Amino acid sequence: MKFYIVLFLLCIAFVSCSDGEIEKEDANELAVSTENVSSPVLFEPFNNIENMREKLSQSGIGQLHAWKSDEAGGYMSITPYYEFGSGIMKNNLAYYLTSEDPNRIYVLSLVLNIHNKSERKKALQKFSFIINQTRQALDLENHSEMISLALNPAEKTIRHESFIEQLILEQTRIETWKYVIQTN
Repeated sequence: MKFYIVLFLLCIAFVSCSDGEIEKEDANELAVSTENVSSPVLFEPFNNIENMREKLSQSGIGQLHAWKSDEAGGYMSITPYYEFGSGIMKNNLAYYLTSEDPNRIYVLSLVLNIHNKSERKKALQKFSFIINQTRQALDLENHSEMISLALNPAEKTIRHESFIEQLILEQTRIETWKYVIQTN
């Protein structure tokens, strides 16, 4: 009889210990699964990747590819280069959506590469038009300063409550202008 009582007590001890271990494992799994859930960014449009991809793809410069890992620790969605103008090396535009978070966009870049300098004015007009299209897709109020700066480009940074807007020049053997929106 003592044997059965000892066996019974050992079973109770084993069951109560294993329940605790199961609860600890469940808690650890919960902690791991919540690590992948990120907080929304301040710039609200960047919290819905698919909506941004759809809206920006309607700007006329191409379809944004699926949101995916860039194999370097980040995530991205880009358009193919939209070429326009004449010459062997045509001017081109492309969108880049990037982030280190799989659930949110942190940076939107519209990049203009001016290969054909004789068509620079037309390229800048196209750039300005697509900046306007981009701002409309993001439901931003008309900000004529940034759009007019694209026509006669000058580097500029404008800080807003939830995002930063920039025009950036990268001068190499070609003239590259970037219109960048980054969440705060």
